[in-house]
Amino acid sequence: QALVFVNSRKSSESVAAGLAPVVGRRLDAPARARARAAADELVTTSEEATEGIRRLAGLLPDGVAFHNASLLHGERSVIERAFKERALKVLVATPTLAAGINLPARRVVVRDTTRYSDSLGMQAPIPAMEVQQMLGRAGRPRFDRVGEGLLLARRPEDQERLIDTYLRSPPEDVESRLAAEPALRMHLLALVASGAVRSEAELEAFFRGTFYGQTLSLAELGEVVGRVRADLQANGFLARGPGLAATEFGELTSELYLDPVTATVLRSALEKAPLGGSEFPLLAAIAATPDLPPLFLRRGEEPELLERMTEEREELLVRPEEPPLDLDLEMFLATLKTAELLETWIDETPILEISARFGIGAGDLRAKVEDANWLLFGAGRLAHRFQRRLAARLDDLSLRVQYGVRAELLDLVRLKGVGRVRARALFRAGWADREALRAAPWERVEAALGSRSLAEMVLRQVRPKGEVTPPAHSSVTPASPRRKRSLRLDEFPGPAEP
Repeated sequence: QALVFVNSRKSSESVAAGLAPVVGRRLDAPARARARAAADELVTTSEEATEGIRRLAGLLPDGVAFHNASLLHGERSVIERAFKERALKVLVATPTLAAGINLPARRVVVRDTTRYSDSLGMQAPIPAMEVQQMLGRAGRPRFDRVGEGLLLARRPEDQERLIDTYLRSPPEDVESRLAAEPALRMHLLALVASGAVRSEAELEAFFRGTFYGQTLSLAELGEVVGRVRADLQANGFLARGPGLAATEFGELTSELYLDPVTATVLRSALEKAPLGGSEFPLLAAIAATPDLPPLFLRRGEEPELLERMTEEREELLVRPEEPPLDLDLEMFLATLKTAELLETWIDETPILEISARFGIGAGDLRAKVEDANWLLFGAGRLAHRFQRRLAARLDDLSLRVQYGVRAELLDLVRLKGVGRVRARALFRAGWADREALRAAPWERVEAALGSRSLAEMVLRQVRPKGEVTPPAHSSVTPASPRRKRSLRLDEFPGPAEP
């Protein structure tokens, strides 16, 4: 088995595609059977078809796969398990695999030692610590006495440089996460809100004892901590007066693990938000917070986003020039693009179409959805405490973002095992909510969901115990594992007209 590390998602997919025919020719019958079993399992991991499933399905039978952040959690789990069980011979991955997952291999190949840096706008060397982390995956405990780690030099003159940089040199110095102001202000607020520190002297003593405090002079540390504390006080997180105490707003912000800047943006948006209207302004508000990293702008996207900004300007709840945001135009347009992504998701657009339109993978979409759902939950908690008129609307919007559905499916997606594809199938079959399902004929529910076991699971949730009696014979022809596949939303009839 071999792990191959490359520096980009695109490379992981193209290298895997190039290796597949070579590796596939070397598979014996048992190995090919294990690989095909992994491919069969992959296509059942999601209700919907995704680009990752489509591409991996063509590679897995040859014992090859790629692994990157564009994949959904279920897709990554299948790939990781298949590699651990030796159903895969080669796995091509980005460096994120080396940092968070225990996935050793007999042989590790590091093809790339540079990657694109957003701050520099060009390729930059990968830190030695990361490359050593990748090479450290070589050698499987209990299986291998030795492991092989290979650094690929593109030219003969690069060999000595790679050896010096990545094998002979020590790792880079460790930097404290508290050096980033967002982390510092969150920790400072948490210390005060939890009662761990109650005075400026205790606050200073705490930070002096941290690794970050040891990297600064006392004067520098006092200046940084004092500035952050003053900002928290000015924005209503810390009470004024002697001693240190959090306000109700500060305690709730810390409890929700929100960046105080995010909480300030959300508080301002909630004060301006009307009871009705489009969901886009609320989505744009959470997309503008520092806790939801925006999508990158691609070439040619600015004109359309500028037009959207102009159309929505009167309804937007945040402005790029207003504190505490102070965003430039390009960054603000990126937040609007992120809001459009969420808007498209809750309109039940299929994942494949979202991937094509926004240039992201299903895993990227899921990451944005999870962050947005958390922020909407936080906004809902703030609304319940300070703006109760918006609480119910935010709770519904949070659930819509969690499942990617229109409002009419909110009751159905509360059923275990029912996501947006199955909920839409039930809705189109005539059951708009759980109450309607109580009297639904078993055979019709089974036909709508395409599964006897799913129909039983759903009906057991809506009917009293003892009232779920499956028919003797299924009305759905069972499919072999090889025929199972993920579905597209548009394979069901479209949503009912209002």
